[in-house]
Amino acid sequence: MTYDEKIQIIMVGESGVGKTSLIKRYTNNIFNSNNLETLGIEFFNKEERINDQIIQIKLWDTAGQEIFHSLTKNFYRKADGIIIVYDITNKNSFDRVQDWIKSVYENSDNYKEVQMIIVGNKIDLEQEREVLKDEGEKIGKYFEIDFFEASAKNSEGVRNFMVKIIKDILNNKVNNRNTINIKNYKSNIDKANDNEKNCFC
Repeated sequence: MTYDEKIQIIMVGESGVGKTSLIKRYTNNIFNSNNLETLGIEFFNKEERINDQIIQIKLWDTAGQEIFHSLTKNFYRKADGIIIVYDITNKNSFDRVQDWIKSVYENSDNYKEVQMIIVGNKIDLEQEREVLKDEGEKIGKYFEIDFFEASAKNSEGVRNFMVKIIKDILNNKVNNRNTINIKNYKSNIDKANDNEKNCFC
């Protein structure tokens, strides 16, 4: 098949936040609560129609364990978009979002082009929530990165955030300019390098 565009998106976040489940829900509309923990890097393909264009999307699923972080950083250089995922029932995974943002800024050769969003997963587990939606919105606003909540289990919000980042990437390619983050790259990395972590609670 001939594609109008080909894009690559990498999904990062701590181990167990549901990156694989989000990708499988989006690419194949399936959910398996017994997904094996990702080791290293895996990828999935998806065709998407956006504004009468056929887009080939390659989604990279990354391991959240510290031992694999250096491998993940290598893939930042190839990415058109990066999705940073945390688990709303796991406060520690949210506290690490700043570290993931900093890692993107420090290791992406094309930070002027790459699009980012933040996703709080597992909203189907509302009764176990440890991270308020307001906290996610605050960190998104602070770093000027779009924020979404979603559930891989019941599919709520998954297509919304995927279509948003795909459209951002396509607009960036068409306009040959970055629509998110570049104008504040220096200030944002300064924020991420603060001696004390900012509290978004």
